[in-house]
Amino acid sequence: MDRPARSIKDFQDNRNCVDVSLNVIAKQNKFANGIGAKQVPITFQNKVIMAKGVLDESSLYMERIAPDLEKNDSGWYIGKTNLNEGKDELSAIYAFQLLQLRPELIDVLTIPEGYMVFVNGLTVSYVTNPNDEVVFS
Repeated sequence: MDRPARSIKDFQDNRNCVDVSLNVIAKQNKFANGIGAKQVPITFQNKVIMAKGVLDESSLYMERIAPDLEKNDSGWYIGKTNLNEGKDELSAIYAFQLLQLRPELIDVLTIPEGYMVFVNGLTVSYVTNPNDEVVFS
């Protein structure tokens, strides 16, 4: 599995205002509250594991397992919806990179383990809870 493009010591590209962080937090609160989910924190420095090249796909899914914050792991996996391609090679990025590359995915990152998010284009199509019930569409 590839390592994230930047190391944790490279988090020196700071902004002089908190507008971006506050905007992200507000969107995450709104999304989680809207589906009745208790939020599980994530930081911009947490890693997101994904199938290599998945962020270039128009259709993808996201699944959250229990995060391991001691290992800086968010618990999120992003996979391809086309399962006919065989076994995926894995890579990892930091959440702040996901904000830059696919900002439409940031809103869902605080929903807890057991939830799955399905994305089509730039839109979250639907979300299922741990009981496989659709809680957002």
